[in-house]
Amino acid sequence: MKDEVKKSDVLIQVIAKIGSMSEIARMFDLTPQAVQQWSVVPLDYALPLSKACEIPLELFHKQKTESLQ
Repeated sequence: MKDEVKKSDVLIQVIAKIGSMSEIARMFDLTPQAVQQWSVVPLDYALPLSKACEIPLELFHKQKTESLQ
């Protein structure tokens, strides 16, 4: 069994609001496997996911900073 990628709190919130990683993949024409590799939401997808999930954009930027510590 593969090691599970630790996910940021924001990514966990996004998955819960969108419904699944597969749904997120469909939104951006990605494979579900690509989204499963995310530990944080890539900034390229932060704005549309922020709007879709009604999560402040600042939280997406903060997750990137926290992952570097």
